[in-house]
Amino acid sequence: MFFSLAFILVSSPLILYANSSTSQQSLNYLANFQDLNTGGLKEEYVDEPQTLETDWGIMAFSAWGYDSSTVGSSKSLIDFALSDACALTALTDIERRVLALESAGIDSAQIGCDLAHKIISEIKPSGQIGDGIISSVFGALALSAADQTVSDAAISYIEQNQKSDGGWDSGWGTESNFTAQAIMALASSGKSITSEVIDNAKTYLKNLQTDTGGIKYDGNEWSTESDAFSDAYVLQAIYALGENPDDSYWLNNGKSIVNDLEGFKNHEDYLTRGLKKNRRRNLRKDRNRILKQKPEIIINNFADFDYLVKISKKRFEERGMKTDWEDPRRIKTFEEVIKLGGKSYQTRMITVKINEEIAGVDLICLHKKTYFTLKCGYNVKKFHGIGNFINLLEIDDAIKLGMKKIDFLQNNYGWKNQYFQSQPLFKFRK
Repeated sequence: MFFSLAFILVSSPLILYANSSTSQQSLNYLANFQDLNTGGLKEEYVDEPQTLETDWGIMAFSAWGYDSSTVGSSKSLIDFALSDACALTALTDIERRVLALESAGIDSAQIGCDLAHKIISEIKPSGQIGDGIISSVFGALALSAADQTVSDAAISYIEQNQKSDGGWDSGWGTESNFTAQAIMALASSGKSITSEVIDNAKTYLKNLQTDTGGIKYDGNEWSTESDAFSDAYVLQAIYALGENPDDSYWLNNGKSIVNDLEGFKNHEDYLTRGLKKNRRRNLRKDRNRILKQKPEIIINNFADFDYLVKISKKRFEERGMKTDWEDPRRIKTFEEVIKLGGKSYQTRMITVKINEEIAGVDLICLHKKTYFTLKCGYNVKKFHGIGNFINLLEIDDAIKLGMKKIDFLQNNYGWKNQYFQSQPLFKFRK
Protein backbone atom coordinates (compact mmCIF):
# COMPACT_ATOMS: atom_id res chain seq x y z
CA MET A 1 0.00 0.00 0.00
CA PHE A 2 1.07 3.59 -0.41
CA PHE A 3 -0.45 6.78 0.89
CA SER A 4 -1.28 9.43 -1.62
CA LEU A 5 -3.05 12.72 -2.03
CA ALA A 6 -4.50 13.52 -5.42
CA PHE A 7 -5.31 17.18 -5.73
CA ILE A 8 -6.50 19.84 -8.13
CA LEU A 9 -4.44 22.91 -8.91
CA VAL A 10 -6.02 26.33 -8.90
CA SER A 11 -4.13 28.39 -11.43
CA SER A 12 -1.66 28.53 -14.25
CA PRO A 13 -0.07 31.47 -16.02
CA LEU A 14 -1.85 30.26 -19.14
CA ILE A 15 -5.42 30.63 -17.94
CA LEU A 16 -7.30 32.95 -20.27
CA TYR A 17 -10.78 32.60 -18.81
CA ALA A 18 -11.58 33.34 -15.20
CA ASN A 19 -13.22 36.02 -13.14
CA SER A 20 -11.22 39.23 -12.92
CA SER A 21 -10.73 39.22 -9.14
CA THR A 22 -9.23 35.74 -9.15
CA SER A 23 -6.99 36.64 -12.08
CA GLN A 24 -5.79 39.81 -10.37
CA GLN A 25 -4.94 37.81 -7.28
CA SER A 26 -2.96 35.37 -9.41
CA LEU A 27 -1.03 38.19 -11.08
CA ASN A 28 -0.33 39.79 -7.71
CA TYR A 29 0.95 36.45 -6.51
CA LEU A 30 3.36 36.24 -9.46
CA ALA A 31 4.55 39.81 -8.92
CA ASN A 32 5.52 38.96 -5.36
CA PHE A 33 8.24 36.68 -6.74
CA GLN A 34 9.86 39.28 -8.98
CA ASP A 35 13.55 39.94 -8.43
CA LEU A 36 14.02 43.71 -8.13
CA ASN A 37 17.59 43.69 -9.47
CA THR A 38 16.92 41.78 -12.71
CA GLY A 39 13.16 41.93 -13.23
CA GLY A 40 12.90 38.14 -13.53
CA LEU A 41 10.54 35.89 -11.59
CA LYS A 42 11.87 33.52 -8.96
CA GLU A 43 10.53 30.14 -8.00
CA GLU A 44 9.35 30.08 -4.42
CA TYR A 45 12.23 29.42 -2.01
CA VAL A 46 14.80 29.92 -4.81
CA ASP A 47 16.97 33.04 -4.70
CA GLU A 48 17.85 33.38 -8.39
CA PRO A 49 15.30 34.47 -11.05
CA GLN A 50 14.34 31.72 -13.50
CA THR A 51 13.89 31.96 -17.27
CA LEU A 52 11.04 29.45 -17.31
CA GLU A 53 8.97 31.24 -14.68
CA THR A 54 9.70 34.63 -16.24
CA ASP A 55 8.60 33.56 -19.73
CA TRP A 56 5.32 32.12 -18.50
CA GLY A 57 4.88 35.16 -16.27
CA ILE A 58 5.17 37.50 -19.25
CA MET A 59 2.52 35.49 -21.07
CA ALA A 60 0.26 35.65 -18.00
CA PHE A 61 0.47 39.42 -17.71
CA SER A 62 0.10 39.85 -21.46
CA ALA A 63 -3.00 37.66 -21.50
CA TRP A 64 -4.68 40.13 -19.16
CA GLY A 65 -3.65 43.21 -21.10
CA TYR A 66 -0.69 44.30 -18.97
CA ASP A 67 2.45 45.75 -20.51
CA SER A 68 5.18 43.46 -19.19
CA SER A 69 7.77 46.17 -19.77
CA THR A 70 6.10 48.08 -16.91
CA VAL A 71 5.84 45.13 -14.52
CA GLY A 72 8.63 45.82 -12.04
CA SER A 73 10.28 48.80 -10.41
CA SER A 74 13.89 49.31 -11.47
CA LYS A 75 13.86 46.32 -13.86
CA SER A 76 10.88 44.79 -15.66
CA LEU A 77 9.94 41.31 -16.85
CA ILE A 78 10.91 42.35 -20.38
CA ASP A 79 14.30 43.65 -19.22
CA PHE A 80 15.06 40.20 -17.90
CA ALA A 81 13.75 38.43 -21.03
CA LEU A 82 15.84 40.61 -23.34
CA SER A 83 18.99 40.32 -21.24
CA ASP A 84 19.82 36.78 -22.37
CA ALA A 85 17.47 36.13 -25.31
CA CYS A 86 20.18 36.11 -27.97
CA ALA A 87 22.40 33.85 -25.86
CA LEU A 88 19.82 31.06 -25.51
CA THR A 89 20.93 27.79 -27.09
CA ALA A 90 18.33 25.18 -26.12
CA LEU A 91 15.65 25.14 -28.81
CA THR A 92 12.71 24.84 -26.43
CA ASP A 93 14.05 27.83 -24.46
CA ILE A 94 14.21 29.84 -27.68
CA GLU A 95 10.69 28.78 -28.66
CA ARG A 96 9.29 29.72 -25.24
CA ARG A 97 11.08 33.07 -25.33
CA VAL A 98 9.57 33.85 -28.75
CA LEU A 99 6.11 33.10 -27.34
CA ALA A 100 6.78 35.36 -24.35
CA LEU A 101 8.14 38.31 -26.33
CA GLU A 102 5.51 38.13 -29.06
CA SER A 103 2.73 37.94 -26.45
CA ALA A 104 4.09 41.24 -25.11
CA GLY A 105 4.03 42.80 -28.58
CA ILE A 106 7.81 42.66 -29.07
CA ASP A 107 9.17 41.53 -32.44
CA SER A 108 11.46 38.61 -31.60
CA ALA A 109 13.36 39.21 -34.84
CA GLN A 110 14.30 42.77 -33.85
CA ILE A 111 16.07 42.34 -30.52
CA GLY A 112 19.65 42.15 -31.75
CA CYS A 113 19.08 38.68 -33.17
CA ASP A 114 16.34 36.79 -35.00
CA LEU A 115 14.99 34.09 -32.70
CA ALA A 116 12.47 32.83 -35.25
CA HIS A 117 15.29 32.27 -37.74
CA LYS A 118 17.04 30.07 -35.19
CA ILE A 119 13.91 27.91 -35.02
CA ILE A 120 13.57 27.77 -38.82
CA SER A 121 17.19 26.60 -39.08
CA GLU A 122 16.25 23.54 -36.99
CA ILE A 123 13.53 22.31 -39.37
CA LYS A 124 14.41 19.00 -41.02
CA PRO A 125 13.17 17.84 -44.46
CA SER A 126 10.66 15.60 -42.66
CA GLY A 127 9.13 18.68 -41.04
CA GLN A 128 10.48 17.77 -37.61
CA ILE A 129 11.69 20.83 -35.71
CA GLY A 130 14.63 20.05 -33.47
CA ASP A 131 14.92 16.74 -31.66
CA GLY A 132 11.34 15.51 -31.74
CA ILE A 133 7.65 16.12 -31.32
CA ILE A 134 7.85 18.44 -28.29
CA SER A 135 10.18 20.95 -29.95
CA SER A 136 8.14 20.56 -33.14
CA VAL A 137 4.87 21.51 -31.46
CA PHE A 138 6.38 24.47 -29.62
CA GLY A 139 8.31 25.43 -32.74
CA ALA A 140 5.08 25.65 -34.72
CA LEU A 141 3.46 27.71 -31.94
CA ALA A 142 6.44 30.07 -31.78
CA LEU A 143 6.68 30.54 -35.55
CA SER A 144 2.97 31.31 -35.77
CA ALA A 145 3.28 33.82 -32.94
CA ALA A 146 6.15 35.49 -34.83
CA ASP A 147 4.04 35.69 -38.02
CA GLN A 148 6.23 33.14 -39.76
CA THR A 149 4.78 30.53 -42.10
CA VAL A 150 4.75 27.02 -40.68
CA SER A 151 5.60 24.62 -43.48
CA ASP A 152 3.18 21.92 -44.62
CA ALA A 153 5.88 19.38 -43.74
CA ALA A 154 5.98 20.63 -40.13
CA ILE A 155 2.19 20.42 -39.86
CA SER A 156 2.21 16.92 -41.34
CA TYR A 157 4.91 15.83 -38.90
CA ILE A 158 2.72 16.88 -35.96
CA GLU A 159 -0.31 15.17 -37.47
CA GLN A 160 1.61 11.95 -38.08
CA ASN A 161 2.61 11.81 -34.43
CA GLN A 162 -1.00 11.69 -33.26
CA LYS A 163 -1.70 8.35 -31.57
CA SER A 164 -4.59 6.03 -32.23
CA ASP A 165 -6.55 7.31 -29.21
CA GLY A 166 -6.45 10.85 -30.61
CA GLY A 167 -3.85 12.20 -28.19
CA TRP A 168 -0.18 13.11 -28.47
CA ASP A 169 2.62 11.51 -26.47
CA SER A 170 5.13 13.78 -24.73
CA GLY A 171 7.28 10.87 -23.57
CA TRP A 172 5.17 8.89 -21.08
CA GLY A 173 2.10 8.12 -23.13
CA THR A 174 -0.66 10.34 -24.47
CA GLU A 175 -1.79 13.11 -22.13
CA SER A 176 -4.08 16.12 -22.12
CA ASN A 177 -1.53 18.92 -21.68
CA PHE A 178 0.53 18.06 -24.72
CA THR A 179 -2.51 17.12 -26.78
CA ALA A 180 -3.95 20.58 -26.14
CA GLN A 181 -0.62 22.14 -27.15
CA ALA A 182 -0.61 20.12 -30.38
CA ILE A 183 -4.15 21.32 -31.15
CA MET A 184 -3.03 24.92 -30.62
CA ALA A 185 -0.02 24.38 -32.88
CA LEU A 186 -2.18 22.99 -35.67
CA ALA A 187 -4.91 25.60 -35.27
CA SER A 188 -2.49 28.54 -35.18
CA SER A 189 -0.76 27.17 -38.27
CA GLY A 190 -3.98 27.35 -40.26
CA LYS A 191 -5.20 23.77 -39.88
CA SER A 192 -8.92 23.39 -40.55
CA ILE A 193 -10.81 22.92 -37.28
CA THR A 194 -13.12 20.41 -38.96
CA SER A 195 -10.29 18.04 -39.88
CA GLU A 196 -10.35 14.44 -38.67
CA VAL A 197 -7.13 15.01 -36.73
CA ILE A 198 -8.70 17.83 -34.70
CA ASP A 199 -11.96 15.94 -34.18
CA ASN A 200 -10.09 12.91 -32.83
CA ALA A 201 -8.06 15.13 -30.53
CA LYS A 202 -11.22 16.78 -29.18
CA THR A 203 -12.74 13.36 -28.52
CA TYR A 204 -9.58 12.33 -26.66
CA LEU A 205 -9.81 15.40 -24.39
CA LYS A 206 -13.56 15.02 -23.90
CA ASN A 207 -13.01 11.46 -22.68
CA LEU A 208 -10.74 12.86 -19.96
CA GLN A 209 -13.35 15.27 -18.62
CA THR A 210 -14.46 14.58 -15.05
CA ASP A 211 -17.76 15.09 -13.26
CA THR A 212 -16.44 18.41 -11.94
CA GLY A 213 -16.07 19.69 -15.51
CA GLY A 214 -12.28 19.60 -15.40
CA ILE A 215 -9.75 17.62 -17.41
CA LYS A 216 -7.59 14.76 -16.15
CA TYR A 217 -3.92 14.56 -17.07
CA ASP A 218 -4.27 11.25 -18.88
CA GLY A 219 -6.30 8.04 -19.05
CA ASN A 220 -4.17 5.96 -16.71
CA GLU A 221 -5.79 4.26 -13.74
CA TRP A 222 -4.05 6.53 -11.23
CA SER A 223 -5.25 9.68 -12.98
CA THR A 224 -8.65 10.15 -11.34
CA GLU A 225 -8.85 13.91 -10.69
CA SER A 226 -8.66 16.97 -12.90
CA ASP A 227 -5.87 19.49 -12.43
CA ALA A 228 -5.49 23.15 -13.30
CA PHE A 229 -2.57 22.68 -15.68
CA SER A 230 -4.69 20.34 -17.80
CA ASP A 231 -7.69 22.65 -17.44
CA ALA A 232 -5.65 25.68 -18.51
CA TYR A 233 -4.05 24.06 -21.54
CA VAL A 234 -7.35 22.64 -22.76
CA LEU A 235 -9.03 26.04 -22.29
CA GLN A 236 -6.43 27.54 -24.60
CA ALA A 237 -6.99 24.79 -27.16
CA ILE A 238 -10.74 25.43 -27.04
CA TYR A 239 -10.21 29.13 -27.73
CA ALA A 240 -7.67 28.36 -30.47
CA LEU A 241 -10.40 26.34 -32.19
CA GLY A 242 -12.81 29.27 -31.97
CA GLU A 243 -14.96 27.46 -29.43
CA ASN A 244 -16.08 28.33 -25.90
CA PRO A 245 -15.78 26.31 -22.67
CA ASP A 246 -19.49 26.96 -22.07
CA ASP A 247 -20.41 25.24 -25.34
CA SER A 248 -22.54 22.16 -24.74
CA TYR A 249 -19.77 19.90 -26.07
CA TRP A 250 -17.41 20.97 -23.27
CA LEU A 251 -19.91 20.65 -20.42
CA ASN A 252 -20.17 17.61 -18.19
CA ASN A 253 -22.90 17.36 -15.58
CA GLY A 254 -23.67 20.95 -16.48
CA LYS A 255 -20.21 21.99 -15.31
CA SER A 256 -17.44 23.55 -17.36
CA ILE A 257 -13.66 23.53 -17.15
CA VAL A 258 -13.85 27.05 -15.74
CA ASN A 259 -16.06 25.82 -12.90
CA ASP A 260 -13.40 23.25 -12.09
CA LEU A 261 -10.69 25.89 -11.84
CA GLU A 262 -12.43 27.27 -8.78
CA GLY A 263 -11.38 24.14 -6.89
CA PHE A 264 -8.19 23.20 -5.06
CA LYS A 265 -5.84 26.13 -4.34
CA ASN A 266 -3.50 24.96 -1.58
CA HIS A 267 -3.22 22.77 1.51
CA GLU A 268 -6.17 24.56 3.12
CA ASP A 269 -8.51 23.14 0.49
CA TYR A 270 -7.17 19.68 1.31
CA LEU A 271 -7.78 20.28 5.02
CA THR A 272 -11.33 21.56 4.60
CA ARG A 273 -12.34 18.94 2.06
CA GLY A 274 -10.58 15.84 3.25
CA LEU A 275 -10.25 15.90 7.04
CA LYS A 276 -12.42 16.00 10.11
CA LYS A 277 -12.43 19.07 12.33
CA ASN A 278 -10.09 17.74 15.05
CA ARG A 279 -7.43 16.63 12.59
CA ARG A 280 -7.63 19.93 10.74
CA ARG A 281 -7.15 21.77 14.00
CA ASN A 282 -4.11 19.67 14.96
CA LEU A 283 -2.40 20.21 11.61
CA ARG A 284 -3.01 23.96 11.65
CA LYS A 285 -1.81 24.11 15.24
CA ASP A 286 1.49 22.46 14.35
CA ARG A 287 1.92 24.64 11.28
CA ASN A 288 1.31 27.85 13.22
CA ARG A 289 3.67 26.70 15.98
CA ILE A 290 6.50 26.44 13.46
CA LEU A 291 5.56 29.64 11.60
CA LYS A 292 5.85 31.63 14.84
CA GLN A 293 9.52 30.59 14.95
CA LYS A 294 10.12 32.24 11.53
CA PRO A 295 11.43 29.19 9.67
CA GLU A 296 13.82 29.55 6.73
CA ILE A 297 12.87 27.34 3.76
CA ILE A 298 15.78 26.18 1.60
CA ILE A 299 15.26 24.34 -1.69
CA ASN A 300 17.72 21.86 -3.24
CA ASN A 301 20.70 22.18 -0.92
CA PHE A 302 21.54 18.51 -1.40
CA ALA A 303 24.51 18.78 0.96
CA ASP A 304 21.88 18.63 3.70
CA PHE A 305 21.41 14.94 2.95
CA ASP A 306 24.03 14.24 5.62
CA TYR A 307 21.85 16.09 8.13
CA LEU A 308 18.80 14.13 6.99
CA VAL A 309 20.57 10.86 7.82
CA LYS A 310 21.92 12.18 11.12
CA ILE A 311 18.59 13.58 12.33
CA SER A 312 16.68 10.48 11.24
CA LYS A 313 19.05 8.12 13.06
CA LYS A 314 18.87 10.21 16.21
CA ARG A 315 15.07 10.29 16.09
CA PHE A 316 14.81 6.50 15.84
CA GLU A 317 17.41 6.03 18.60
CA GLU A 318 15.34 8.26 20.90
CA ARG A 319 12.42 5.89 20.32
CA GLY A 320 14.56 2.82 20.95
CA MET A 321 14.36 1.71 17.32
CA LYS A 322 16.88 0.89 14.64
CA THR A 323 16.88 2.59 11.28
CA ASP A 324 17.84 1.38 7.82
CA TRP A 325 20.53 4.08 7.77
CA GLU A 326 22.69 1.74 9.89
CA ASP A 327 23.66 0.02 6.64
CA PRO A 328 26.16 2.29 4.78
CA ARG A 329 24.98 0.78 1.50
CA ARG A 330 21.61 2.39 2.13
CA ILE A 331 23.23 5.80 2.42
CA LYS A 332 25.22 5.17 -0.74
CA THR A 333 22.04 4.18 -2.59
CA PHE A 334 20.31 7.47 -1.86
CA GLU A 335 23.45 9.43 -2.63
CA GLU A 336 23.24 7.83 -6.08
CA VAL A 337 19.52 8.69 -6.30
CA ILE A 338 20.45 12.34 -5.78
CA LYS A 339 23.39 12.13 -8.19
CA LEU A 340 21.30 10.62 -11.01
CA GLY A 341 18.43 13.10 -10.68
CA GLY A 342 17.59 14.89 -13.90
CA LYS A 343 17.61 11.83 -16.12
CA SER A 344 14.35 9.87 -15.89
CA TYR A 345 13.28 11.72 -12.74
CA GLN A 346 14.02 14.93 -10.84
CA THR A 347 15.27 15.13 -7.28
CA ARG A 348 14.27 17.87 -4.88
CA MET A 349 15.22 18.63 -1.29
CA ILE A 350 13.44 20.82 1.23
CA THR A 351 15.32 21.99 4.30
CA VAL A 352 13.69 23.92 7.14
CA LYS A 353 16.00 25.90 9.44
CA ILE A 354 14.96 27.66 12.62
CA ASN A 355 17.42 30.01 14.31
CA GLU A 356 20.19 28.70 12.04
CA GLU A 357 19.55 25.11 13.16
CA ILE A 358 18.19 22.45 10.81
CA ALA A 359 14.77 21.37 12.05
CA GLY A 360 13.92 19.01 9.19
CA VAL A 361 15.05 17.77 5.79
CA ASP A 362 13.03 15.95 3.13
CA LEU A 363 14.31 14.23 -0.02
CA ILE A 364 11.76 14.18 -2.85
CA CYS A 365 11.57 12.74 -6.35
CA LEU A 366 9.37 14.02 -9.17
CA HIS A 367 8.32 11.45 -11.74
CA LYS A 368 5.33 11.21 -14.09
CA LYS A 369 3.47 14.08 -12.40
CA THR A 370 3.87 12.38 -9.01
CA TYR A 371 5.61 13.92 -6.00
CA PHE A 372 7.40 11.13 -4.09
CA THR A 373 8.49 11.89 -0.52
CA LEU A 374 11.42 9.48 -0.32
CA LYS A 375 13.25 10.12 2.95
CA CYS A 376 13.07 12.57 5.82
CA GLY A 377 14.79 13.58 9.02
CA TYR A 378 12.95 15.70 11.62
CA ASN A 379 14.17 17.08 14.94
CA VAL A 380 10.77 16.54 16.54
CA LYS A 381 12.11 16.66 20.08
CA LYS A 382 13.24 20.28 19.75
CA PHE A 383 10.83 21.48 17.05
CA HIS A 384 7.49 19.91 17.87
CA GLY A 385 5.15 19.93 14.87
CA ILE A 386 7.90 20.10 12.25
CA GLY A 387 6.67 16.92 10.53
CA ASN A 388 3.16 18.23 9.96
CA PHE A 389 4.55 21.62 8.95
CA ILE A 390 6.67 20.06 6.22
CA ASN A 391 3.84 17.79 5.05
CA LEU A 392 1.62 20.83 4.43
CA LEU A 393 4.54 22.67 2.86
CA GLU A 394 5.03 19.76 0.46
CA ILE A 395 1.36 19.78 -0.52
CA ASP A 396 1.70 23.44 -1.53
CA ASP A 397 5.04 22.74 -3.22
CA ALA A 398 3.62 19.88 -5.26
CA ILE A 399 0.63 21.98 -6.35
CA LYS A 400 2.89 24.81 -7.50
CA LEU A 401 5.08 22.38 -9.43
CA GLY A 402 2.09 21.03 -11.33
CA MET A 403 2.08 17.57 -9.78
CA LYS A 404 -1.10 15.50 -9.83
CA LYS A 405 -0.40 13.27 -6.87
CA ILE A 406 1.74 13.04 -3.75
CA ASP A 407 2.96 9.55 -2.88
CA PHE A 408 3.87 9.38 0.81
CA LEU A 409 5.10 5.80 0.26
CA GLN A 410 4.38 2.59 2.08
CA ASN A 411 5.33 2.72 5.76
CA ASN A 412 2.52 4.10 7.88
CA TYR A 413 4.58 5.06 10.96
CA GLY A 414 1.32 5.35 12.88
CA TRP A 415 0.06 8.54 11.23
CA LYS A 416 -0.32 8.41 7.45
CA ASN A 417 -3.60 6.51 7.47
CA GLN A 418 -5.09 9.31 9.60
CA TYR A 419 -4.65 11.86 6.82
CA PHE A 420 -4.32 10.07 3.48
CA GLN A 421 -6.07 7.39 1.51
CA SER A 422 -4.10 4.18 1.03
CA GLN A 423 -4.05 2.59 -2.39
CA PRO A 424 -3.11 -0.99 -3.29
CA LEU A 425 0.01 -1.52 -5.36
CA PHE A 426 -1.03 -4.98 -6.49
CA LYS A 427 -4.27 -6.81 -7.13
CA PHE A 428 -4.48 -10.56 -6.59
CA ARG A 429 -6.93 -12.60 -8.54
CA LYS A 430 -7.88 -16.24 -8.11
